[in-house]
Amino acid sequence: MKHVWFLFAGLALLVACGGNAATGTPATAGTTTADAAWACGDRTKLAKELHLFSWADYWPTEDDDNLLADFEQACGVKVTLDTFPSNEELAARIRAGNAGYDIIVPSDYMVDILRTEGRLLKLDKTLLTNYANLDPNQLGLPFDPTNEYSLPFLYGMTGIAYDQTKVSPAPESWAALFDPALLAPFRNRASMLDDEREGVGAALVWRGFGPNTTDTAALDGAKAALLAQKPLLARYDSQNVAQGLASGEIVLAHAWNGEAAAARSENPNIRWILPSEGGIIWQDNLAIPADAPQPYTAHVFLNNVLSGPVAARIADFTLFSTPNTAAAPLIDPAVSALAFPPTAAMRQRLSYIERGSDPALYADVWTQVKGQ
Repeated sequence: MKHVWFLFAGLALLVACGGNAATGTPATAGTTTADAAWACGDRTKLAKELHLFSWADYWPTEDDDNLLADFEQACGVKVTLDTFPSNEELAARIRAGNAGYDIIVPSDYMVDILRTEGRLLKLDKTLLTNYANLDPNQLGLPFDPTNEYSLPFLYGMTGIAYDQTKVSPAPESWAALFDPALLAPFRNRASMLDDEREGVGAALVWRGFGPNTTDTAALDGAKAALLAQKPLLARYDSQNVAQGLASGEIVLAHAWNGEAAAARSENPNIRWILPSEGGIIWQDNLAIPADAPQPYTAHVFLNNVLSGPVAARIADFTLFSTPNTAAAPLIDPAVSALAFPPTAAMRQRLSYIERGSDPALYADVWTQVKGQ
């Protein structure tokens, strides 16, 4: 899933900035309240460069908190970060071959697709000494049942974000975004994620189906709902959801919970709900392409990401849930207060996106909706 983080000048409490508002601890370049002791493995085997292909804004790279620069300083490996806007673009780049990436960050269903196609390297868990830090509840999921090819990185949910001072009554159902009569008062102030599986999935859930259904009639109904909604939207947007909500330009949005938390840090009136009909739970994962130039160095980097302090640093930066049990007690409480974590009750209404028998079905619906 696409996740965006932006730093607000007024949010001095964020550990991502290296300071703690509650204690008055000043920010120091390259440090956090949970500093990492970097492990560099066998330095004679390390490459000089590592290439990472990820969703944007998942890695602290600011001047005063640059995780990738810290890894370079500790281990002598320069990490080059490229970003992608969708799982489908990630897959296209990897399928083309010789992409040059050592680590990628696919979402759950895309792990399944790339694994099935033979495009992921089997992980050498003897090099991943921090693997035990991972929450068993986030391991062994259907897209990679034995986690031979992927490691959980961050997870979250997709629902509805809104400004409680502008949207009343508070939304409870996907109808807030799909019933034209309810959406009309917010014409040109509402947005949908620019994501074929998320967009079609939300419409399917609203109509009483699972997000992975391949039933032709159900997909036709989802397309009709999306087409009826389209004239009322300001835009399809996976890049600037948090900014739009924080500024007030968008008051109602199909949004990931971490986006809503980021917007809430600037605008305390932002709320997020999981609609009554249910929604999507997703997990973004770390994996190594089968043709990665530097697989050993990739394993060393991944092992550091699995350490508690580094995982906490990433969770503080993104405001998404971490699957790392060693990180949980290190996350800044002030940051946690902004977040919208899944509860046990919510999990009963959440579904993972699955590869399905024919992923092109959802792409066809989305192409037709976007093209009209």
